[in-house]
Amino acid sequence: MTATDTRPAADAPEDDRPALRALTTQQRDLLDELLDDDLDTRADILRWMQELSVHTLGQLGDGWFRHQVTDPTVVSAFIGRPWGPLRNEGVDKDWLLEFRRDIAAKDIVGALHASAREFRWSASEFHDYDDDDVDLSNVDPEDQHPGMRPSLGTLANRQRKALNVLLDGFEDPDHFIQWGQNAIRATYAEIGQDVIRAAYFDVQMREWLCGPAHGVAQFHRETWAAKYLFPGFNRSASKVASRSMEQPEESEQSGHIPH
Repeated sequence: MTATDTRPAADAPEDDRPALRALTTQQRDLLDELLDDDLDTRADILRWMQELSVHTLGQLGDGWFRHQVTDPTVVSAFIGRPWGPLRNEGVDKDWLLEFRRDIAAKDIVGALHASAREFRWSASEFHDYDDDDVDLSNVDPEDQHPGMRPSLGTLANRQRKALNVLLDGFEDPDHFIQWGQNAIRATYAEIGQDVIRAAYFDVQMREWLCGPAHGVAQFHRETWAAKYLFPGFNRSASKVASRSMEQPEESEQSGHIPH
């Protein structure tokens, strides 16, 4: 783009690397979802952050996720209305939009930059088409795995399912223990070793985990997810992304891409 070119980023010339272009487009969609005030609840924020973690290749700090859903001002900014202790205070909607923009500019754009640097020289494009003659420049990024990497797509699906089960609450303690095994798999064992055990033996936490999908129980499940589950989500995204950038033949020989 020249100095006199005033086109918005969305209209800039497409990158000649389809995987990078796909990742950039997917990231922009997530950024738009935040800026356009499309999130309505804390659960929505968590689901959005799970996608963001994968699509930024784990470049956000592990503690970032907890802060986003435990700080009343940040939650209010994300959902576009006063939340928690701020519910009875007059908070200007335009100010909340500016706060969201601050988060995007301060935290998210930096993670997008780091992920682009991590991803930019990736050797090959992995896609869902068997035909080698497919023109990848015309492939819709939204129909692809994150960054056209099947291993990242698998990770995202496992994490998405694990998070949704947790947010809905467990039928009983047995269900939570069984879910714990899935959480280990969904994070490639990057979740803390004692996380499941500690929650199980905390009687109050166990009641909240097996409580209704609303109210106090839901609030504590959401907080628990951000504090204990998301660091594993984030670290596993980083680990899988770094391994999925190898040449296909190298990956097969070394076994570095988890399945």
